[in-house]
Amino acid sequence: MLTKNPYFEKEIQINSKVLSIFVSPVGNDKASVVLHNMTEYKKKELLKEDLIHIMVHELRSPVTTIKDSAELIITTKNTLEEDRKLKFLEIIHQQAKKILGQIGSILDTAKLDAGKLVLSKTKGDIAKLIKGEIQTFIPQAQRKNISLSFNVVARSLPEISYDEIRISQVIDNLLSNSLKFTPENGKIQVEIDYSAISPVVDGTSPMGEFLSLDKYIVVSVCDNGVGIAQEQQKLLFSKYTQAKNTPEELATMGTGLGLYLVKGIIESHDGRIWVKSAAGQGTTFSFALPATDNAKPSYDAPKPFTTPLAKLSQTVN
Repeated sequence: MLTKNPYFEKEIQINSKVLSIFVSPVGNDKASVVLHNMTEYKKKELLKEDLIHIMVHELRSPVTTIKDSAELIITTKNTLEEDRKLKFLEIIHQQAKKILGQIGSILDTAKLDAGKLVLSKTKGDIAKLIKGEIQTFIPQAQRKNISLSFNVVARSLPEISYDEIRISQVIDNLLSNSLKFTPENGKIQVEIDYSAISPVVDGTSPMGEFLSLDKYIVVSVCDNGVGIAQEQQKLLFSKYTQAKNTPEELATMGTGLGLYLVKGIIESHDGRIWVKSAAGQGTTFSFALPATDNAKPSYDAPKPFTTPLAKLSQTVN
């Protein structure tokens, strides 16, 4: 029988496995040896430590900016011009939103892991939602002179049931990533299609037979940015994981929760998400949301238009 406190305890590593050895005396000249596989536990502990380091790194910058801007307003309140004061207040507001967004990602991740990510679905026009989300990124695109295009492939689209807030999160995350890793004068295209044909990537379907029976709304965000190395693509949708191809990309690290949440949201809609990319050749993220068998086109795709100032163009094939 094992004693309450082990006589000997030690952790050892064999290749990629971490084992904990417990040796306890049992009777005369006998001992019980118990091995525990601690590999997964150690991985989780390392992930937690990494998250803490990432969050400290991510929060330090906006908190410092808020502190410095507030101090400047306070110390120069009698001499600071109103327009400059408003600019500093806007900086404080934007950085506070950034912090709240990071906290929201952590809370949503906890809900997702606990199976408590609740969806509030309504039937609606997903193309209209996506178009609106794209327009919110116009100022960021302008700063890098990036062209944003919106292409509705299908002549008509069915209304589908989805959670507007959650799908907005998905689009925001994918567009943020594209803008972050697309160079100046680059291009980003968002495309929507309505199809019963399984998308094929490199000769195989990333969806298996998922799209072979019913029709789906397929949304793709394509850019000509830095791309993602093949070995990193399998880890993209894991918690706390980010693609880091170059030292410059390390400087733009976030919490590493974005794509993990995106995948969880899409799969909560009974959909799927996949990526096609290569280092230096741009990236395309695509996701599919199911439409019902008897779904009939309920609205026509918007007519083509171009907004030169915004550099947002929309075309219909």
